[in-house]
Amino acid sequence: MSYNIPNDVATDEVVFAEDINNIKNSIDALKGGIAGDAPSKTVEDLVTLNTLYSDHGNLSGLTDDDHTQYMPTIGGRTFSNKILYDTNKTFSDDKELVAKKYVDDTTSNVVKQLKNYILNGDMKVAQEWTSKATIATTDYIIDNFRFNKTTSGVVFTASQETDSSGTYNIKLDCTTADASVDANDDVSINFFVEGYEYATLKGETCVLSFDIYATKTGTSCVSFRNNGLDRTYILEFTINASNTWETKTLEVAFDQTGGTENYTNGSGLRCDFALLVGSTRQNTANTWHTGSYVSTSNQINHGDNTANEFKLRNVSLTIGNAANFDRDLIIKENFLETLQKCQRYYEKSYNYNTTPGTATQLGGQTFKIGVNSTTNGDACRGLTIFKVIKRTTPNMTTYDFAGTLSQVSINGSASNEAPAAGNITTLETDRGFESNFNTTTAGIKVGFHWEADSRF
Repeated sequence: MSYNIPNDVATDEVVFAEDINNIKNSIDALKGGIAGDAPSKTVEDLVTLNTLYSDHGNLSGLTDDDHTQYMPTIGGRTFSNKILYDTNKTFSDDKELVAKKYVDDTTSNVVKQLKNYILNGDMKVAQEWTSKATIATTDYIIDNFRFNKTTSGVVFTASQETDSSGTYNIKLDCTTADASVDANDDVSINFFVEGYEYATLKGETCVLSFDIYATKTGTSCVSFRNNGLDRTYILEFTINASNTWETKTLEVAFDQTGGTENYTNGSGLRCDFALLVGSTRQNTANTWHTGSYVSTSNQINHGDNTANEFKLRNVSLTIGNAANFDRDLIIKENFLETLQKCQRYYEKSYNYNTTPGTATQLGGQTFKIGVNSTTNGDACRGLTIFKVIKRTTPNMTTYDFAGTLSQVSINGSASNEAPAAGNITTLETDRGFESNFNTTTAGIKVGFHWEADSRF
C-alpha cells in the first residue's frame, strides 16, 4: 500500500514524507498479520477513529482479556497482589462483600504474639544469689520474685533450679514446719508489675498462667493487689497430684474501681502465691474486695511438714481470655534482654555469678588518693554510672574486698576502714553515684564493691 505525495512539496519534505510512508506501510503490514494481506484497519483509521476502538476485542489480534495485569470486570481472575481501597470505601456489591468477608476471616486468624507483663517469668535471671538458707521476709529469691513472711514460725530454704531442658524454676523447701496457723500469718511468694506497665493492663481481661509443683495437694490461692493494697482479687486453683508439675491457667479482669493506683514508677500491681495464710487475711474468690487479702479460707498449708516443697516456673500474665490462651504465642526474651530489664531494679559491681559479700576484687570500684585529702580540705571523688537507669534512687550497700559489709579495702588488701573514715556513696541518683573518701594517708588506693537496690 502506498501514499501519494503532492508535487509542490519541497525535496527535503519529500524525503521526510517518504519516511513517513515507509513507517505507515510497515504498520499496516503488521496490522494485516501476514505480508501481502489487506490490513483490517489502516493507520489513518486508527488515528482518526481511535475512540471507536476502546474495546481490545475490536482491534485485530487482540482479545477482551489479553492484558492479565488488569482486573476484568467479570471477576474471572484471582488477584496476585494487594488491592487498595479508598479510606471511606463502603462495600455493597456482591463480589466486594465476598472479598471483604474473605479478608476479615483471614485476618481474624492471624497469629498475634503475647507480651508477658511479668518480668523474669521464665526465672532465668538471679543476680543476687541462686540459693539461700533461712530466707527472710522481703528477701528476693530471684530477680522480681520475693519471699514474704509475716509472724509465722515456718522456715524455708530458697533456691533457683534448672532441669536438663534448660527450664528454670524457683523452689521453697520447708525446713521448720508450722502446723498451727495464726490469724495474722502470711507466707507467700510475690512479684510486682511497675506502674508504667500496669497502666496497659488496667481495664483489660488477663490470663495468669504458671506451672506448679507441690507436695501438698488441694486448694491453693493466688491474689492480686493494687499499689495501695486496698483492692484485692483472689483466685483459687487445685493441686491435683503430689510432687508433679501441673500447668494452671486463670483469668482476671483488672476492672476494679476506687483504691490507690499507680501508673508511673511505683508498684502498679502485686501478685502473691499463698503458702500459708491466717484467717484475717482471707476472703472470697473471684471478686474485687476493698482491703488487703491473700487467700480464701480453703487455702492449704504448704509449711506444715518439713517434707513439703513448693516450686514455680513459666509464670506469665498476658492480655486476653483463658479460653483462647496459647502459651506458645508468648514472646520469648533472651537472657540479656531480661537481665537488662532486671537491672532497672537491682545492679551490683560483682560478676554475675558472684554472690554479694564474697571475698574478691573482681569487678570492684577502685580509686587512688594522691594527696592528704583531709589536710588539703578536699576528698577523693569517683563517679559510677549504672548500666541501666533505676526505677528510683537506689539504696546503696558497700563491701570491702574481703566481703565485710559497709567497709572499704586499702591498697587492695583485706585491711579496711569503716565509713566513719570516709563517705563511700553520696549523691546517689537513678543514673549513678559519686564516691567520696577522706583519709590522712596520701598515695593509697581505696576499693570496694557495691549493690544498688531500687526494688519494691
